[in-house]
Amino acid sequence: MSTYRSSSPSNTLKPRWSVAQSQKFHIKGRAKLDKIPLRMLTRAPLALLASLSLALCASAASDTSKPAKMASYTLFTAGYNGTIVPYSVDADKGQLERISHGVQVNSSGTSPSWIAYTSGHHGHAKHSDLHLYSVDETAPGRLFSHTYQAAKGTIVQTGTHLQRTNGTSSGGDGPVSCLVGHGPSKGLLFVANYNSGTAAVVSIDKHDGTLAKEAKHVFQFTRPASAPKLGPVPDRQDHSYAHQVSIAPSGRWVYVCDLGADQIHHLRIDESHNVEFVASTDVPAGSGPRHITFYRDCSGKDFAYLASELDNTVSAFAHDDATGKLERIQDPILASPPGEPLSGPGILPTNRTTAEIAVVPAGDFVYVSDRGDEEEDHISIFSRDTETGKLSFVEWIKSGGRMPRHFSLSSDTGRDDSARWLAVGHQTDQNIVIFERHPDTGKLTRADTRANIGQVAFTGFAPF
Repeated sequence: MSTYRSSSPSNTLKPRWSVAQSQKFHIKGRAKLDKIPLRMLTRAPLALLASLSLALCASAASDTSKPAKMASYTLFTAGYNGTIVPYSVDADKGQLERISHGVQVNSSGTSPSWIAYTSGHHGHAKHSDLHLYSVDETAPGRLFSHTYQAAKGTIVQTGTHLQRTNGTSSGGDGPVSCLVGHGPSKGLLFVANYNSGTAAVVSIDKHDGTLAKEAKHVFQFTRPASAPKLGPVPDRQDHSYAHQVSIAPSGRWVYVCDLGADQIHHLRIDESHNVEFVASTDVPAGSGPRHITFYRDCSGKDFAYLASELDNTVSAFAHDDATGKLERIQDPILASPPGEPLSGPGILPTNRTTAEIAVVPAGDFVYVSDRGDEEEDHISIFSRDTETGKLSFVEWIKSGGRMPRHFSLSSDTGRDDSARWLAVGHQTDQNIVIFERHPDTGKLTRADTRANIGQVAFTGFAPF
């Protein structure tokens, strides 16, 4: 495996190498990207969500289309108790029901903290089947693949005997996020490895949805050469920590949130599945970028919204799909109400921190989970200006537990463009809470709760 290093000190990064198969790249952090001419949600397949957005635009123009009625949606949870659990969510009432015969225990390692989906529209897989790819947040990190058989409600491991037993290497340590590509990136699984500060690309077999035996590419990130050895938050910023991979609406760009380097790294994908590191966007020092999500409006403009964990803020960007550039359109704003203390008595462990972020298909509201309260955490609600893309804080509501690490909207199913339901999992209190979302106001009303489910790290509606 060849190793590549790039070390240009300038603000404009010019790649000095080309991508070949099975290569590992060492990428120094970069300075500002402002001078480089450079919605989609990030959990469900973005092509599916792009279709939702276009459908909404058409609906707004004609006012004749209506979302299809569904009896129920499927929701998966996973986390640090080694289980993947499917649930049925009533589409009218939001009530949860565990699909008990679908529960998988330790078939995805000990810590399946994230799941990516792709529908079984190829090969011998049935149309209603779903391919699941889960990370095992261990060192070394591992990936596992499954097929969810919707008609039976069962999950079946896939891959070779060795892959089913030992998993596939994630290309680093502590994988915390993975996503299936679409468009030019279709057929690729992208992985963020938190502890090692790497991002990996793994090929997916187009016939049966299984994973390749090893990563196609591995990118190693580091803190910027011009930056101090330690970031402003030394215990979290002593080196690069890749916290999430997110795919732009076109499928041509993948972005890696590097909490340790205070940067967002840009990977470009072409039609031949060549993946190339292009540049990095700086964010404020000590902010700790955690998750970024994309939205494409009816005019075709792309926007990106970033939840920065360490300073508890949300940032808005315009996204140029031709160059990959992220241009800030608004200063970071707090994910907590004005005047609310960020640290001190009643706030654990050190300060309030953001976790997940999502945009509804209509593009008028953005939701962020906020952690750190000693008694009960919050979901923050932002209104979004549909012309400028800028955000305004509306309110936060109690989330129903502590440590809302992840949540998802029912629009991730591809069958609910109103995003009527929001499901949040609480790692500390080990529960799931379902909220009904009111489209006109963005407000959330609690609909159902399921307790004692283990240390849930992922709570995601499935795209079928």
